[in-house]
Amino acid sequence: MSEPYRSYLNIKRNFFTGRFESVYDLHYSAALTQDTALQLAHLLLESVVPKEALKERELLDLKGRDRNNTISAASFKSQFENELFYLSGSYDIEQGDDLEPLQHEFSAALITPFLSFEGAAHIKHRCESVFSGTPPEGFALKRVKDFPEVGVRTVRLGLDLYQPHAFGFIGFAPIVTQTVLLDFNSSSLQMRITARNLKARDQLPLQRRDLLTALNSVFKQLLRIDIIENYVSLIR
Repeated sequence: MSEPYRSYLNIKRNFFTGRFESVYDLHYSAALTQDTALQLAHLLLESVVPKEALKERELLDLKGRDRNNTISAASFKSQFENELFYLSGSYDIEQGDDLEPLQHEFSAALITPFLSFEGAAHIKHRCESVFSGTPPEGFALKRVKDFPEVGVRTVRLGLDLYQPHAFGFIGFAPIVTQTVLLDFNSSSLQMRITARNLKARDQLPLQRRDLLTALNSVFKQLLRIDIIENYVSLIR
């Protein structure tokens, strides 16, 4: 029986720096149940999204994805710049024995507007929660698992990681060197990990904050996919 996912890894060496750049794509095409979709959102928020983001504190050398940074041309573009996490869904409210339930739609996002530079080599962003529609009473992203009545339609994760970079006589400045994007809808789940400035061809990305380990735990628990093992198997 064929696997319900496809994965690709492209690694190349930068001619000017001698360092390596990699792009890892994973596409999971099997439909997820509503319970699994809600669990996906919960695990990403619990294990992958930085704790300081959920507390709406400052983020150092990390922000959400650029609005136009999508996995494919068919991917939905965010209405927000620097979107770190996004969830959309709906839930029903009973209206009485003779009436159809009333459906409410809503969305919730974590966005990371620019705040300031920290010296010459680091950058800060602040984190904010943004809601639209009518969320359930008392809803908060960090408590999403406590709302099983929510039918999750879309989940997006986007993390950009900065690293100090030397620009000759100009000095240092922070640049994005690693990114993880994850897009889920009712019919598919896609993830892309990009990394620059890797010291070796077989160096794994997302080692800061143990992000790769955290993502791997989510995929193994929900989909029985070991993305670290899969990544290593694709290195040529």
